[in-house]
Amino acid sequence: MLAEIAFTPAIFDDTLQSNAEEWSEQIRELGAAMFPKTAACPVVVSNLYHGSWQHEAAEIIKAIANPNDRVRCQSLLDKIDRAFVSRPSKLEWPTNEDGWGKVAIASHADVPMDRIVFTDSCHGRLIGECEEIRSLGEVTDAGFWHGVPRDGSPRFDIAYQVGLLRALTMHSQFLWFASPHVRGTNDDETDFAIALIRKAFDRPTSFSKVVVEVHAEAPDRPNNADFASRLSKLQGNLATRLREALRSGESVQVVMWPKLLDRVVIGGTHSALSGGGKATSPRWGVYLGHVARRVDPPSIPPTGWHILMPNAIRRWHDLLSSANRISCVPPFTVDG
Repeated sequence: MLAEIAFTPAIFDDTLQSNAEEWSEQIRELGAAMFPKTAACPVVVSNLYHGSWQHEAAEIIKAIANPNDRVRCQSLLDKIDRAFVSRPSKLEWPTNEDGWGKVAIASHADVPMDRIVFTDSCHGRLIGECEEIRSLGEVTDAGFWHGVPRDGSPRFDIAYQVGLLRALTMHSQFLWFASPHVRGTNDDETDFAIALIRKAFDRPTSFSKVVVEVHAEAPDRPNNADFASRLSKLQGNLATRLREALRSGESVQVVMWPKLLDRVVIGGTHSALSGGGKATSPRWGVYLGHVARRVDPPSIPPTGWHILMPNAIRRWHDLLSSANRISCVPPFTVDG
């Protein structure tokens, strides 16, 4: 889910395409598949060399001879702008498509991508260097999009399921996991939360830092006399287990809610506030019908995951960042 695709800027170079009509159709197919009008965008796009890819692609598009092709390519680049994720600079500055291809391959070695797309000629020269290399000519084939789903029923394996969220765990500057079944025991979803947290923190130092929150459900019946003791036990269990995911200098904030019904992962970026501090800007979200537990039997029925549409991402973000929390249960921080 949320596959990461890297392109060489040369996919927009009209002088490098063997068939102008087929190239035009390939660009159209990329736009339709990556940015459907009535479904969630299933990809992020690598802005290679710390964002220089975008400038390079824009300059190439300006030089396209056919005005219709130029408009079509510019339209695709404008859409890609909403899906960019920054990739750190690698190797020397690339001066041709082979150079950009090698940059993408080197970046892929740090954090894997799902596709690296070259023009057909460059694909032929570099195909042996990486299994994820594809040619632009393949994008009109159904096989190119296999494994780039907007929804699915992932098998019940914690490592596999967390791996499907790689784009969020690698590129989010903030990552929120909400589940009513994270209680700090060995038979709930704490193991999934631990694996997700560890994956988020285990990014190369050249990538941005991440702030992680776990949103869990507080004990019921808050007006009962034993609520304080039940809450203390739950918080102690959570702190003990979540600390397993942390190393020195790392921390996770735990937010307790009176009631949670669904499981979601929300990720995004930070933006600076005028008075100091940072605001969260949501970019991605995945609804998790169910997540794997250590105790799940192999015969458990399939569940449904799906990428959230932008309005749903904003709605979940606003809900989880709102003041609609139990007033007597402030968030607490677990340190490594």
